[in-house]
Amino acid sequence: MLIFPEFRNIFYMRMGRFWRYLLFWFPPLSTLHIWTPSARIGGGLYIGHGWGTVINAYRIGRNCVIGQNCTIGSRNLKEPVLEDNVKVWAHAVVLGDIVVEENSNIGAGAVVVKNVPKSSVVVPAKSSIIRMNGEKVNILL
Repeated sequence: MLIFPEFRNIFYMRMGRFWRYLLFWFPPLSTLHIWTPSARIGGGLYIGHGWGTVINAYRIGRNCVIGQNCTIGSRNLKEPVLEDNVKVWAHAVVLGDIVVEENSNIGAGAVVVKNVPKSSVVVPAKSSIIRMNGEKVNILL
């Protein structure tokens, strides 16, 4: 399992100070930052492609999935809570003193700053063209 850099980051975090002896042979992924204490992260956390990912949650439940380039962090010094079975997909941002309740999905590119109810799916607004040939337009893609 140590051949997967994302797993190494989680493994070293859970091992505490003893991990430093493995650093030379199995370095952690330098672009994945986990600032949540290990005691507040449930089992089964999966980080797929941890490139550009920052995790600073108050608590992360069991069996959560976090995609690449995600930011889970504080706003006004308060961190979010991810309950059990939450999935945060690529480029999503979860900020502030909020709770993402169990079995919820945060879609790719979504920005979440309010509580998410149980078993919900959050997606970003539709993309649109707002300027074309120098003129203002509003064309949904």
